[in-house]
Amino acid sequence: MGNLCVVKGCQSGVRSLYATTDLLNADFKHVSNMGGGYLAWVENGFAVNKPQDEL
Repeated sequence: MGNLCVVKGCQSGVRSLYATTDLLNADFKHVSNMGGGYLAWVENGFAVNKPQDEL
């Protein structure tokens, strides 16, 4: 997979932590968990883009 870097995320960071572990156990080399998930992303003021039909 070359230098592919994978960052996993979910709502709170728990499920993505399990997914990150599974990917590392499957010999993926550059995998990270987005700590805190989407909730922490929004709480820290990072940009969120929503499709117009969801506004």
